Amino acid sequence: MNIGDKGYKLLDCGAGRRLESFGGLLCDRPAPVATWSKALPAAVWRGADLYFDAAAKVWSGDVPEGWSVEFSGVNFLLDPASNGQVGVFPEQQENWRWIERLVASASKPVRVLNCFAHTGGSSIVASKGGAEVCHLDAARSANSRAELNAEYSRCTADSIRWVTEDALKFMAREARRGSKYDLIILDPPAFGRMKKKIWKFEKDMPELLKLTQEILAPEPLGFLLTSHNTGWKAVDQLDFVRLKAAKLLAGAVDTGGMQISGEGNSLPLGVFLRVEY
Repeated sequence: MNIGDKGYKLLDCGAGRRLESFGGLLCDRPAPVATWSKALPAAVWRGADLYFDAAAKVWSGDVPEGWSVEFSGVNFLLDPASNGQVGVFPEQQENWRWIERLVASASKPVRVLNCFAHTGGSSIVASKGGAEVCHLDAARSANSRAELNAEYSRCTADSIRWVTEDALKFMAREARRGSKYDLIILDPPAFGRMKKKIWKFEKDMPELLKLTQEILAPEPLGFLLTSHNTGWKAVDQLDFVRLKAAKLLAGAVDTGGMQISGEGNSLPLGVFLRVEY
């Protein structure tokens, strides 16, 4: 353990597990997609400071106060959760760099909508670049953590609007108001349970994409869609958007897999679709 280290590293993955270093702590947690054999010796894996038992939904090991990790100037306060997450999604690093470049290159004030925004990585990157950001997530706990991350990352006060609401309801209201955004970011789950509604990807995505088209600015900067749907390939995502919301593809399209490179095996974690207008 080296808690003075604020970086991230994937050491290995395999046999349904991943071994990662977050801010100096070595974590052994599930990675169902990693069906291959581990590359590093068992002795390396036994050195984990934290271990998550998926069946019991229990972590073992001690978490120091102020445990955090940094990605390109964005600081994430970490906390092991009962679903095996720790509060940051390293596979989004390349997307964060894309957002940072896009906002920095804009010749006008930029309005960003980040839907299903989780713990705020994309929101904070855009905010630190000078954008006006609307951070939207239906989970109050995720938004509370994102606000802490923004404060910890020294975002400008009031540069991010925090909204706890169902994405479809909020976006429909924004469409009625005539609100427009220069960059829209979507990271929808495959399945999500809210107080009065259950989100299902196949059922709700067409409406989400339709509303995205309606509130995207006439001369937008970009559109980003990421998905962690198991078995959904990048080409499937592109075809889905082309079928349901072709106007979103009226720019330079880049699509592919999100992957974390490791010292042993590398770990694929979902797909992305980026459009730069």
